[in-house]
Amino acid sequence: MLTASTRKLLWMTGLWSLANGLSGLFTNVYLWRLKPGVATPAYYNLWVFATILIAMPLLGAVVKRRGASLINAVGMTLYAGFYLALLALQDQAAFYLPALGILNGLALSCYALATHVLGYDLTHDANREYYYNRSGLVTSLTGLMAPLVAGWLVSSFPELTGYRIIFIISFVLFLAAAAVGVSLRTSRTASAYQIRAVLPGSHPGWHRLLVAYALMGMRDGVFGFAVNLLVYLATGGERSVGNFAFITAAVGMAAYWLAGRLMTPATRNKLFPVGALLMGLSTGLVGLGASWPVMLAYGLLSAVAMPFWQTAYVATAFDVIKHASGDRDLRVEMIAAREIPLNLGRMATLVLVLQFAPADGSTAGLQVLLGALGLVFPLAWLLFRWAAAAGPRPETAQSKSA
Repeated sequence: MLTASTRKLLWMTGLWSLANGLSGLFTNVYLWRLKPGVATPAYYNLWVFATILIAMPLLGAVVKRRGASLINAVGMTLYAGFYLALLALQDQAAFYLPALGILNGLALSCYALATHVLGYDLTHDANREYYYNRSGLVTSLTGLMAPLVAGWLVSSFPELTGYRIIFIISFVLFLAAAAVGVSLRTSRTASAYQIRAVLPGSHPGWHRLLVAYALMGMRDGVFGFAVNLLVYLATGGERSVGNFAFITAAVGMAAYWLAGRLMTPATRNKLFPVGALLMGLSTGLVGLGASWPVMLAYGLLSAVAMPFWQTAYVATAFDVIKHASGDRDLRVEMIAAREIPLNLGRMATLVLVLQFAPADGSTAGLQVLLGALGLVFPLAWLLFRWAAAAGPRPETAQSKSA
């Protein structure tokens, strides 16, 4: 069910995931070590998400005219530049959080927009679940070894030498991913870029989808850095962070295999709420404390739940985009526009963290916030369900029946 183009896309995703698994996993811990305190990674990530919020709608115009491959290559090159900057700044990196956040935000904007458009264009309704399941398997496979190796390197070398080694390796891998991705081709269009036409737009399913992404962003904003940081603080070493990622990736790989056998377009609606419930429960566990047993329980449960949640919501979102677009080609605009509520949600929780972060670096308040964010998943699932139920635009349904 995979074409030559989707196989290339999987290779590119695998290289990106491998590079990110080596270094991205430890970037926030690295910044914490340079300048201890919850505010350090929160402030850095706030700049990342603010950059995505601004950059994503602007990059959509380039993708629509020039295709996604160019922007994807730019994104991979910017990722390489980000780790080159970390290498150059060394111990001074914590004093350049806005610049580093902007650079990483630009890289992530290019990569995320390009891969979402590539995924939309290179898959179709019949094989979308299959492709995203295989993509999850690839991500889990790279997640098995990369964090384990990175944790061993970081903890085996004195001071911050291990970090610099993994940053160099990631630099090379991102360049390799850019080389693979540049050969991918998707459809271009001569129509004008109409981002205002989809903000907020007139389709009720699209409105609900935007609210769902805002809720998901509230959870993603802090969990993106907090989990690995809490594991590091609970165990006192980077090797434990690598072991945690290895264990959860192994369980996640088995879960993706199971989801691949169970999830089809016909069964998606039955499995989607299961994924939402389990993700909500796993997130709520973190509110019980940041001990190693609690974090491990969170990691294992979320690894089981993620394949059912992620595969279902991506496929559902693409269905809603198809319905909401009607007879117009607005896929790029909608993929770019949904990043606006997503990153507003991310920034909202980070502002809360910065507002109430204690000066002594305590994470107790952060843990309570993380636990409460478990409510996001059942609410988001309801919104996705209602969005899908809205169906096609009336003019599209009429033209098909005619």
